[in-house]
Amino acid sequence: MAFSKGGSFTGAYNQNVMITVDTTELQGVINHMRLIHSEAEFRKLMERAFRRSAPRVRTILKSEIPPEYAAKPAWIGHQVGSPQTFIGAEVSCTIPVSGIRGKVGREYKASATEDGGARVRKAYKKLRKSKKNPQGKSTRRSYKVMAQVLSGETSELPQGGRAVHFMVFTGSNKGRVYARLPQEGNRIRPGVGIGVPQMPTNRSEQAVQDGIRDLLYERIQHEHMALVKGYAK
Repeated sequence: MAFSKGGSFTGAYNQNVMITVDTTELQGVINHMRLIHSEAEFRKLMERAFRRSAPRVRTILKSEIPPEYAAKPAWIGHQVGSPQTFIGAEVSCTIPVSGIRGKVGREYKASATEDGGARVRKAYKKLRKSKKNPQGKSTRRSYKVMAQVLSGETSELPQGGRAVHFMVFTGSNKGRVYARLPQEGNRIRPGVGIGVPQMPTNRSEQAVQDGIRDLLYERIQHEHMALVKGYAK
């Protein structure tokens, strides 16, 4: 599988991509099916095998990716489209995957902490009354935003230069993380991790490929037996 790569927390979208399933190891059984069935039967068999694999492809991605990445399985499944097949001299299968990057604080967990590791739950803290602060006015807390993109790993989001990240503590967007972009006139954009297309490429590719290939082999055999026994008309 080949994908565009990316991991910036300041770009909300990557280009949608197609996963190309490597069917090299299935070529023997595919050629055998072509020999023992008519062309019409062979096309029916392959089309059904690929089409009926679609729901389980999402299940494979939802199962294989979370051990490596901290994204929510339901979100991963929503990014995967139905397999698209080409049946000619060669048989190929591609799966469309949305390039939308998961938002930090929604698809990826995030937290705000002060120096020393204390969890920050409010943007302001009230100061004690003093000669310099007779009204006991509040002051904005200083904190760092921590995000979990890789399972079991937490990383600090940048606080200067290209982007300054901050967390929302109240309202409908509570818990969400945003990035202020100094080089774009302090434009505010959602803080994001990576999209599903980058996940198999970076860490889970082999497990995903193996799962899809095993699934297709199982479905081809099933559709073959259905034709032989006369179940598929």
